[in-house]
Amino acid sequence: MPISVTFPLALSTGSLGYLEPTDDVVEALKSNVRALVMTNLGERVMHADFGCNLREFLFEPKTKSLRAAVADRVRSQLAKWLPFLRLAGLYITFSEENPGVPDPGFQIELQLTYGNIPINLFLMFPTT
Repeated sequence: MPISVTFPLALSTGSLGYLEPTDDVVEALKSNVRALVMTNLGERVMHADFGCNLREFLFEPKTKSLRAAVADRVRSQLAKWLPFLRLAGLYITFSEENPGVPDPGFQIELQLTYGNIPINLFLMFPTT
């Protein structure tokens, strides 16, 4: 039974509606986290405070304080919008530390749990 639509949105290949559904809890939660982290403030209609607004950090000097600010923003927004997830680990990697990360940019690794289900997610910002 479908529990969510896939993200990014895709047209359905079956007869369950216009958008492709998912019945995998982990994939649905990953989609929800990805949408929250990658959304800028003001983008979500009727929820202007939804999102992490990471764009504002993109061209800042890559320092410990920037790493802390990004982590604090992600932590606080996860707690506000997805309180049923437990954050077990949050790691920020800058482009200077990993050549696979676009410059300017950073990678966010999230280790979450939903009940006893582990969820690991890597997000590049900006998206490539």
